[in-house]
Amino acid sequence: MRIAGLVADLLMRTCNASSVERQSFTDGSRYMIRFSNNSNMEVHLVDRDGRFFAEFWINTYATPIMIIEYVYSNAKPSSICEEICELIRIINDSLTKQGERDTKTQ
Repeated sequence: MRIAGLVADLLMRTCNASSVERQSFTDGSRYMIRFSNNSNMEVHLVDRDGRFFAEFWINTYATPIMIIEYVYSNAKPSSICEEICELIRIINDSLTKQGERDTKTQ
């Protein structure tokens, strides 16, 4: 299993992920992990051509809101999982606060 699969497995176990879908390519794979929170956030883990990325998506945008490329030789799945979980929490909290402000101004 490549690093994306290991990180996807850890996210499913430790970060309140609700589902995962895998796409295979001849030169890698993409795991789409969905989280059941108010912002319907997804993280796509892309392991392709010897490069590893985490893309952060929310359903109101057509492109990722953030992309992180990890250095493959230094990539430790548990550390990447912890970082992604924390980023999801921060983004979700920010979107929740923004939604509350938008509701108050209406």
